[in-house]
This record gives sequence, structure tokens and C-alpha cells, in this order.
Amino acid sequence: MCSIRLDYSRMLLFLAGFITLISSRPAHLLTDSCDWTVWDNTWEGRGVWNVHMTCHEGHISWKNPYGALRITLSPDTLVNRPFQLCFKATAHFNIGKISVEHEGSQGGELQPLVLLSESQPAMLREFCLPPSLPPIILYVEALATGLNGFTIGHIELDYDMEYVTQQSSTTTDDLEGECLSHSHWTTSCHIYAHHIPLAISVIAL
Repeated sequence: MCSIRLDYSRMLLFLAGFITLISSRPAHLLTDSCDWTVWDNTWEGRGVWNVHMTCHEGHISWKNPYGALRITLSPDTLVNRPFQLCFKATAHFNIGKISVEHEGSQGGELQPLVLLSESQPAMLREFCLPPSLPPIILYVEALATGLNGFTIGHIELDYDMEYVTQQSSTTTDDLEGECLSHSHWTTSCHIYAHHIPLAISVIAL
């Protein structure tokens, strides 16, 4: 009888240590070439995943999104050459906001592009930014929808980048027209200051 109690106590200690180990991890990241998945922990403070993507195209799946993703897109083969970024995103059981970051003080200025809401969780078509030199930085924020400010579901984002020619490049007017087409986004295409507290860095090669 004493032996059984001793084994049971050891088992409880082992389980407690195992749970503590898992709880101490801010997130779990799985990388596979240019496609990756991140699992967020909503019981910890909001943070920012600082992600570097170096492929021409890829897919990002953000499970239990909490905080933000700061995605730096700068493929090695496109260094110092203009390219165009296009992306399409979907939010499942949550609300997400996607902006493009411009250089500036306090971590950069954000220009809102798309709001993925409960009434319109998926983008109807790709959003293409004007041609630019690398890097291009997308900032994806998860807006709390669950109990006690927690988030559920996941956000999916697909992107691709291509060299541009004078004939195929997108103009600023094209971008403004695309922004205005998202009529549900009441503050569409205006610039505001936003501080970005970086927390975790991940490089997807």
C-alpha cells in the first residue's frame, strides 16, 4: 500500500513538472519551407511574433491568435530589385486587422489595409501593394473576441511576390481603389502611429 502511494506521488510530481514546462513556452512554431504554423498561448501577455519570410510565396497559419504578427518579406533573390506583394487572408472565428508598416519613429507607422470581421471574414480577392524595394512589412493584429479578452479560431494568410515591369506595376490610384472597395473598414487607408514591442523572432527560410 505504501509503495502504491509513493508511485502515485511521483506521478503527480512528474505531471506537475510537465504542465509547468508547457505553460512556460510562449508559443509553438512549426516550419515547413515557406509555410508555417504558430500556436499562441492566450494565458500569457500579448506579444508580437517577428517573422522573416525569404520565399517568393508562402502560407501562414496562426492558431489561437493573440497579439500580433510582424511579417518582414524580403526574399534573398529580390534584394535591391522592385517587387510587388499580393496577399489574401481569412479569419476563422475571430477578427483580424492587416496593415503595412512604413518607416518612422516608435517602431514604424501603420497603414490599415484590411479588416477581417465576423460579417466578412474572408477577402474576396487578392490585395496587391504598389511595387517597392524590399523589405515590405505586414502587421497582422488579432482583435479579442472571446471571453475575458481571449481569442479563438485562427487566421490564414497566403502571399506571393513577383518582379515588376512598367507594364505590370500597380499605381497608387489602384491601391486607393482597392482600399475603398473594403467599405466595412471605416478607417480604411489612413496612417496612424503605433508602437511595436517585439517579443519573438522567427526566420522562415
